[in-house]
Amino acid sequence: TVAQDCELGGYKIPKGYNIFLLTQNLHLHPKYWKKPTEFIPERFTREELHPFAYLPFNAGERNCKTFRFSFSLFKRYWTKICHARGVDC
Repeated sequence: TVAQDCELGGYKIPKGYNIFLLTQNLHLHPKYWKKPTEFIPERFTREELHPFAYLPFNAGERNCKTFRFSFSLFKRYWTKICHARGVDC
C-alpha cells in the first residue's frame, strides 16, 4: 500500500493504492524476450538475460529455498529506493 502520493514511471499514484507486480507481464515483455510467446529453452542460458526478467520460483510448491532471505533483501533495498525518492514505505 502506498503511504503517500507519489509518481512512478510517469504515473501518479495516490496514497492508499496497492501496487502489484504481475510476473506474467515480465515473462512476456518484448523488451526482454524475442518472440515472447514461443517456447525457446535456449533463451534461459543467455549470460545477458536481465536478472529480473524471469521469476519462475517466487511462489507455489516449487518456491525457491532462499526466498525468505532474498525477499528480505528485496524489501531492504526497495525501502532504500523509496526513501531516496522521498516516498514513505
